[in-house]
Amino acid sequence: MLSSTASLVYGVYFLVGGAHPTQLFPEFAFDTHNSPLLLGIRKLALVVLGVYLFIRSIVRIRHCDNLIHRIKQMHSVIREFIE
Repeated sequence: MLSSTASLVYGVYFLVGGAHPTQLFPEFAFDTHNSPLLLGIRKLALVVLGVYLFIRSIVRIRHCDNLIHRIKQMHSVIREFIE
């Protein structure tokens, strides 16, 4: 993955039609963007992130439901306005 400086240099040289970034930074000349191992790791990371966000959202929804239930029990005046 390119550093932010390398990305900036790549963008600047691309816009002005200068040298290709692999000529400027030979250490980035190898292609790892389509490596099956890296693609698998990225897919796994996205699945793990998705599962984490899903579980976190369910936990937060249950927490909010419990808070609403507590408010309904404590304040009878508000109870009729909260469905």
